[in-house]
Order: sequence, then C-alpha cells, then structure tokens
Amino acid sequence: MLRVWMASGKLLAEVAAEEVGDVGGLKNRLRELYGYPACAQQILHAGAYLDDAASLSTVLEVQMVVLPVWTTAGKHKFASELVDHTVRDGHVEVLRSLLQARADKDSKNAFGDTALICASRQGHVEIARSLLEAGTNMDLQNFDGETALLCASGKGHIEVVRLLLAEGASKDLTNGEGTTALTRAAGKGHFGVVRLLLEALPWLGNICMFKCT
Repeated sequence: MLRVWMASGKLLAEVAAEEVGDVGGLKNRLRELYGYPACAQQILHAGAYLDDAASLSTVLEVQMVVLPVWTTAGKHKFASELVDHTVRDGHVEVLRSLLQARADKDSKNAFGDTALICASRQGHVEIARSLLEAGTNMDLQNFDGETALLCASGKGHIEVVRLLLAEGASKDLTNGEGTTALTRAAGKGHFGVVRLLLEALPWLGNICMFKCT
C-alpha cells in the first residue's frame, strides 16, 4: 500500500498504488476522498516533487502539500475544482484550509456558480456558514441569474435559507426568467421556506394577510 502523508506529519491516506497508477491518478483519488483540488496538490517523494506522469509502482510513501492558490496554474481550473468537488461534496475542513490559503471565495466555475451557490443548492449548511464567515459575496449570480438564496429556496433547504436571510441576502433578486426566491419556493411547494421569506418581507406578509382575511 502507498502511504500519503500531510506536511504536518499526519497520515492522510493509504491507497493501492496499482489502482492509481501515477501521480495524476493519486491526485484525482485524493480529490475524490478529501476534496483537495488536484491542481493545488503537490506530491513529493524523498523531498523531490513528482510530475503527474510519474509512476508510483515502486513508491511506498509520499507527501502531499497544498500549494498556495496564487501559485496554481489557471485560476479558472482551480475555481472549477473548488466549486465542483470540494464544496459539492461537503468537505468543510478542506474548504477552510483552502480559504486560509487565500482561495478566491467568490470564484466561479464553468457555469458561473460560486462556492456559496453550489453549497446552497446542495444544502451544505456548514460549508455556506464558512464561506459567509470568510466574507463571500452572497448575492452574486451565475450565468442563469441564480443566487445562493434562490437556489436554496428552490431546493427547500430551509436551514440554508435561514442562514442567508440572517446574513442579509437580497430577497428580491431575480434570475433570467424573472423568478425570485419566494416564487421559486412557492412553485416547488416548499412552504416552510415560503414562510421564512414572507417573515423577511413584512410588507408582503401584511398584504397577503389582508387579502386572505
């Protein structure tokens, strides 16, 4: 088995070398298991950096370090990996490490999704909270005009909606089709989310109560 160590001396993983083949394969496996973007990983053996094509068939131990974001090649590639793997799969500790390494918390993937939009769509409350604590822009929109609040509302992720509202997310932004978080939640039948949004729009709640009485 191939042992992978962190720079801290902590054993990160044990994998079968024949299953990953080379360094590139190992990076992909570590991304699948722990969320570390492959483009931010550097693999060392006996103190020397290994190329992605280097075979691991005769190697017993390696060290993995996460490069500072500004040294990674291609920020778009990094953004895509951060959003599509680390955040999507809910790797909270990895996200925090990447934020400490100065990852762009508002970077977008190929669809224009930010990490917060992806976390909100997936219902990852702790991921969303970590991003908000880091100062991410909660009202950024993807290429379809979707915001984090709109995505969370449409999926019925009430705790994420509650968190975003508490942090002051805009409730009135619309996507490219003119849909708001409220109309999306109502249309999907997420009435708990609808109630939260109405409470955050007291003037609208008063109108609804007046019309219903």
